[in-house]
Amino acid sequence: MKTINLLTFLPLFVFMLVARLHGMTELAWQEAFMLSGLCAIVIVTIQMYQKLIIDRLMLGVNLFLTLGAVAFLVNIDSLLYYYGAYKGVAFLSCIAVVGIVTSLFSDSVFVGISSHNKKLINEVSLQLLAVNAAAIAWSFVMNSDGLIISVVVPYVALRVIYERLGKEVAKAK
Repeated sequence: MKTINLLTFLPLFVFMLVARLHGMTELAWQEAFMLSGLCAIVIVTIQMYQKLIIDRLMLGVNLFLTLGAVAFLVNIDSLLYYYGAYKGVAFLSCIAVVGIVTSLFSDSVFVGISSHNKKLINEVSLQLLAVNAAAIAWSFVMNSDGLIISVVVPYVALRVIYERLGKEVAKAK
């Protein structure tokens, strides 16, 4: 993996570390969102400067962290409520927003791989969007079962499918 690809995971790591070290309190969540949101902006800026194709799932995670930071910074109570009440849904919805936007406006669509086979990458992008929608539904239904079940499990499933479909597209190039 390139160094920048490892750095892609830094905002999420910062978020989890800060929240955990400060006892997962309201103040801990605020600090975690603020620090990780700032970190996300720096990492994405570096990636854009280097003209890299940014990992779509991590871009969605970074959107989630940045929106959370903004919500705390300017007191957007409705967004903070949604983040608190439906953590997994909010998290996975940010990934879905990135998937939709990149599918519509990027040559490498949601799968994050450029290819001359536009039909294939568009099909794969739609498959990923469908899996993302299923992950959001799972998270909504399992919302009261804790973070592992409602956030981590659907994210890991989405990540595995994202990587697998990306490899298929890369092979077909």
